[in-house]
Amino acid sequence: MEEISWCQKSRALWLKEGDQLGMVSLRVLETNDESGGFGFYQGLQSGQKCSSSDEDLPFVVCEKVSRGSDDILWVPSSHERFGVRSMFLCLSNFVGPAFPWKTIWCSKAPLTVAFFVWIVVWKKILMLDNLRKSGNTIVNWCCLCKRDEESVDHIFMHCPTAYDCWNLIFDIFGIHWVMPQSSKGLINAWRGCLVRSHARDYWRIVPHFVWWCIWKERNNRIFKGKESPLATLKLHILRSIFCYVKGSACSSTDNLVDLLDTVGP
Repeated sequence: MEEISWCQKSRALWLKEGDQLGMVSLRVLETNDESGGFGFYQGLQSGQKCSSSDEDLPFVVCEKVSRGSDDILWVPSSHERFGVRSMFLCLSNFVGPAFPWKTIWCSKAPLTVAFFVWIVVWKKILMLDNLRKSGNTIVNWCCLCKRDEESVDHIFMHCPTAYDCWNLIFDIFGIHWVMPQSSKGLINAWRGCLVRSHARDYWRIVPHFVWWCIWKERNNRIFKGKESPLATLKLHILRSIFCYVKGSACSSTDNLVDLLDTVGP
């Protein structure tokens, strides 16, 4: 057999193996086709051996294979049946970590707060930068620090006001933390194993209530003209976490001071 390219070898392999569920398998034995193409010899029946003296035609053997019904198999799935999940995994091309849906929805936070965190991570929340992308002419500035432009990652993570709130949380839990660049990176890195077991219920809902309280403070400043001191905002975050965990019967602490002692290092 003459030397052929990898493309020709692929086609020859397909013709050699054939369709195992079908009736006929074709095997190419040799070809002198200088163009490199393997033609399909017409008029062949199952179990019939056909040859040609013409050098331009390949020598083809048609072999009869076992009878059986043709079935459609979905290879990406383990049970070989089509599923939405397997199709999604085939179409997805994740460059980084997967979307942190478990941290968002399995944190025992209220559904409203969890949905709010979900749209924050997707950066679909109606902030000034997103409104400007929609064609609105708006002066973009952060109402918390009054210095930088307002964006999702800035107001919830990198704004000096938000950063002070995060530092308070990390000091209480005894965690040394480097703030990621994006909100999705923060949720992906948020793991309960970083703290002691009895403090994990509090730890899992911390991003939810920190972002929720910052968002409410931002809206109060913009729409109501009411500005709370930084100490009041920090106290509001701690009270929100304590009241929800206490109300959901996940903790036996009776006051905020006991909470600080419970989650402390």
